[in-house]
Amino acid sequence: MKNAIPKLWIAELVSRMLTALATIYVARIIGVVEYGLVGFVSAVLAYLLVFVRFGTDDIVVRELSRSDVLDSVEKSQLRTTAIIARAAFSVPAIILLILLAISAETTSLQHLYFASIVALLGAVFPVEAYLQAEEKFVSMAGYRILANLLNLSLVLLFVRSVSTSWVVPAASGAGVLIGEAVFFRSIRKSLAFPSFGFLKRMWKYLIGQGLPLFGSMLLLLLVGQLTIIFVRTFCSAEELGWYVAGYKIYDVGNALLVPTATVLFPKLSNVWPDTDPSRRTSLIVNGMSITVSIALLLLGGALLSGREIIPFLFGRGFTASSLYVSVLAVALVFRSISMLLANGLVAGGRQRTHLLVTSIFVTINVILGVVLIRSFGALGGAVSILIAFVCELVLFLVALRNSISLSRVRSLLTRITALWCTAFVPLYAVTWYLRRDGEMSLALAVAVAVIFSGIFIFVLGRFNIVTLSLVRKNLFEA
Repeated sequence: MKNAIPKLWIAELVSRMLTALATIYVARIIGVVEYGLVGFVSAVLAYLLVFVRFGTDDIVVRELSRSDVLDSVEKSQLRTTAIIARAAFSVPAIILLILLAISAETTSLQHLYFASIVALLGAVFPVEAYLQAEEKFVSMAGYRILANLLNLSLVLLFVRSVSTSWVVPAASGAGVLIGEAVFFRSIRKSLAFPSFGFLKRMWKYLIGQGLPLFGSMLLLLLVGQLTIIFVRTFCSAEELGWYVAGYKIYDVGNALLVPTATVLFPKLSNVWPDTDPSRRTSLIVNGMSITVSIALLLLGGALLSGREIIPFLFGRGFTASSLYVSVLAVALVFRSISMLLANGLVAGGRQRTHLLVTSIFVTINVILGVVLIRSFGALGGAVSILIAFVCELVLFLVALRNSISLSRVRSLLTRITALWCTAFVPLYAVTWYLRRDGEMSLALAVAVAVIFSGIFIFVLGRFNIVTLSLVRKNLFEA
């Protein structure tokens, strides 16, 4: 356990590097317009994946993490019940993909929909949720790296032109399926086919408990994926491609926050029933010290060097993506705070409150998205996401005001923000001076990003915000 977060961080970093390499390669090979189309189909697929999972991941982890709810046999039957439920939900999702493919206006779009079926099948077996519940974080790390390595390998082997863009969703699904097949061996002994009575009871329980989370996850997709659909509807094909590339970079940053939440969620589920709120507050606040620091590190890099680094990676055709990345990086900071608060609501069994909060801030995002995208293009979509995450954070803080110490949260955020400004402001002034006649060179951009990262990491350690010993103590002895 003590090395769980570092290993998951490494796994997530390696996995996202592999994903980034695949994204960069695909974008360069198929171009801005076709890449935008791939992103559009990915947005549609995201909704179907949420439907197949139906909010059961967190519920399964929560129930398997508790020692006083189910015995070992019932837990084994619960794992199998979850697979059966998700397999049933996958049938209508696959049928819908087939119908979308048949009615697609172009052959390329048709092939993308058909290939997405492979990606959909990967959601049937919640291997990662089982590994998380059993705190097999090393296996989780290995699974993520393997799945993404397979995805990159298939993309490099088979994506050669615009006509082979369909390989992108197929490779993603194939990587997940093969990874699941390898790591399924580590949990197959903990599976037991349930009796009809248990299957009926647990099916009803999973669906009932998962329904609010399904609603929340579905609504959360409106913040990102529906924005992509709006951009395709109201903007040019080139602008769609720029925005999708920017959103993919944001998504990589968001994924780097996941390991902390992954490790903390089983512990939150275990300590939340305590009448003393100090333990749950410690877990959340110390988790934020990690997630917020990562988000601010990414924000600083995007603002200081994104204008030069992004075109180098994706090609000059994606220069405009840097603006969207900068706005979304600000949104990521607010997300890095609220994601741990959201986990607290689920750990406390308050899925309906989670759904209510999600409904409110997503409604704000959808309305703003339509208005701002029609008025300002894809930039309006990024701004609407930023405003939505600000509203989400405020609502979560209100919902948890009596469950955790908000003063400790405020104190932490104030300190981290002050340290970030100390590292960022001087270097931003330097980059402004260097860009006065145009863009910086790539070498200078990279150097500035490295210097900022070094200074920020140093001051975080110097003021005991994030250190390795502090992470181990706070997260595993809290």
